[in-house]
Amino acid sequence: MTYHPNWHVTVDGKESDKIQVSPYFTGVKISEGNHKVNFYYDPGTVKRFLLVTGIISMIALFFLDRYKSWKKSEQ
Repeated sequence: MTYHPNWHVTVDGKESDKIQVSPYFTGVKISEGNHKVNFYYDPGTVKRFLLVTGIISMIALFFLDRYKSWKKSEQ
């Protein structure tokens, strides 16, 4: 995945510092041996807010369109 500050990395269950590898990738420095490495992305509260706002807007537009159609059919 491309690098973004909201990426988080755990190595063997402990939060680790991520680094930007090349211009686009996220990496982590680890020692030799077997490790369990997890990358996870936390979108943050702003993106959740935008998602909810978008869904509410789509529902509102749907009902507005239905209301306009209903008003037209009454005339």
